[in-house]
Amino acid sequence: MKLYKKITTIALGIAFSILGLFVLGIQKSYAADFEYSRNTSTYGGDTFAIPGFGDFISGDQESAIREDFSLLIDKNNKDLIRIPVDLAEYDMADISRDQQTAWEGLLTLYQLVSDNAKTTEDGTAADKIVFMISDTLEAGGNNDEDYDIYLSLDSQTFTIGSEQPLNIYMDFIPPTSYSGVPSPSSYKYKLLVSSNPSNNPSETSDFRTIKEDSFGSAGFSTTVPLDISSYSAGWFMTKMIVTDNQGKNFLGKELSTSNYFQVIQPSGIKLDKEVMKPGDTLSVSAVIEDRESNQECFLYVGDGYGTYFKQDHNASCQLAWKSSTSTAATWHTVAVTTTDAGEKITGTTNKPGVVPSPLVSAMVNVTADGTGNAVPTIGISINPSAVNQGTYGTPNVTVKATVPNPNDANLVGKECYIYMGDNAGGWLLKTRGSLTNCQLQWDTSYSSVGLHGFFANIQAAGLSEAEANPNEEPKSEVKYVRVCEKEATSCQAPTQPGDDTGTDPETGNNEGEAFNPTVNVGKLKQLSGLKPGLDTVEGIFDLLLANIFPLLIGLLAFSSIVYGGFAIIGSGGDSTKAEKGKKAIIYGVIGIFVAIFSYAIIALVVSILKKIGIA
Repeated sequence: MKLYKKITTIALGIAFSILGLFVLGIQKSYAADFEYSRNTSTYGGDTFAIPGFGDFISGDQESAIREDFSLLIDKNNKDLIRIPVDLAEYDMADISRDQQTAWEGLLTLYQLVSDNAKTTEDGTAADKIVFMISDTLEAGGNNDEDYDIYLSLDSQTFTIGSEQPLNIYMDFIPPTSYSGVPSPSSYKYKLLVSSNPSNNPSETSDFRTIKEDSFGSAGFSTTVPLDISSYSAGWFMTKMIVTDNQGKNFLGKELSTSNYFQVIQPSGIKLDKEVMKPGDTLSVSAVIEDRESNQECFLYVGDGYGTYFKQDHNASCQLAWKSSTSTAATWHTVAVTTTDAGEKITGTTNKPGVVPSPLVSAMVNVTADGTGNAVPTIGISINPSAVNQGTYGTPNVTVKATVPNPNDANLVGKECYIYMGDNAGGWLLKTRGSLTNCQLQWDTSYSSVGLHGFFANIQAAGLSEAEANPNEEPKSEVKYVRVCEKEATSCQAPTQPGDDTGTDPETGNNEGEAFNPTVNVGKLKQLSGLKPGLDTVEGIFDLLLANIFPLLIGLLAFSSIVYGGFAIIGSGGDSTKAEKGKKAIIYGVIGIFVAIFSYAIIALVVSILKKIGIA
């Protein structure tokens, strides 16, 4: 019996040791999450305060910082460091190889601030210091003729008409002397921007002066806001030139630095008419942001019932749809996508990715006499309209609401709301968004097989799920998506009212080059969607498996082992109590194995139930 007690005591010691190490490991992993705050230090000036800074640098670097930069360490919390935000707080002339290890530690901390910056201003400030210090260290420390010149931008990409200015940050630290001659007592700088957009701006481009000024021997650090609201699309180069106070170069060369920014034309589509009659021609002008030079624009027009037919393509993105006299009198979606020049797009294949998803779209109303509502209040589209059950975490259906007149005075203070049928006659609010960007990325991995309906309406902005009303007008028509079993080889789009086959809106027949919405257009970024729910057996089992079952079994098993151990230790020679303790330990071990193999067991059950059509 004494042997049992010894073995049990050792086992309990190991179990609690492992548990303790696990808890410490969790604490350490949380401690290793980098965090900083920006505040004003006691000696003045903004600082980045980094608690537990020693967790993010080497031991040698931490020791060197504590020795060489002890003033940066908080005297009330020796593990908290406060590093300056302003580059001017550092004297570049003091940077030397003697303190290389300490400086490398500081550089690591500044780089972490940059990588985890809470604001653009924080990131830019950290980047400046990283650049300056690393550049000085690489040069082997400062000497009399060393200087630093730096130009950065708060952003490098803007859209045409942007009201946000481009902030240009400039810094210059002059040399102490050059060629044995003391540096000038003052300098001049000139900031220039290339005059015209280009795909490859360079030093030979035409430049115009944005600002020029003088500064003293200590150097300068300044920010210049640049209004780019009138700039055309293309790349631009910014350049800063520093001269002596006579406007001449010194150190035998031009002291300059440069950077680049891009102005882009945002994606969009424009129709020459919003209402037309069968037989009319619709002119379409599209802009596709970041379209590559070898790509053409392809125009598709919907038949009004979920099938889209290719009508035109070229490199200029100036497209046309020639409707026929038999074109259906209904709303038609006009969509433009891109693909490599010369590539043939058809809907005759089900290979994933053959047909890219539309990049821009609009709607046109075809009426018998060419008159009617120029804009629908709200429309809805689903792509694809038939899909197999997907993979968890990868949305595979896009539900998009379109409001052609979002700037209408009657829609001020309104938002778009997308609803999904609950298969019991009710509607569930799935997401809401602005009138210009309202879409749902739906993950079908836990959805039941069958038809699922969606519609959208416009309501007051900011309503909660309880406050929102699915019956509020205006609202779109209801459109459906068919969800098929994951293993199904054929999944047909639901038949919409008034259409059985899909009719080419140009030719009036179904022999055109159509792309079927069942084509998988690739993985979509998850913004929102149907979370794993309890509407399927698989969803219920997943909840049990991932959250409740392993935790419950693990706790019971661990408790059983602990109970058994104490029972043996406290048996006092009573064989009955000792036997109960041994059984409790055995049952606990069995419970741990059950928890480990629970996934395989439940996955097998789900697979069997799905095969017989229950799950």
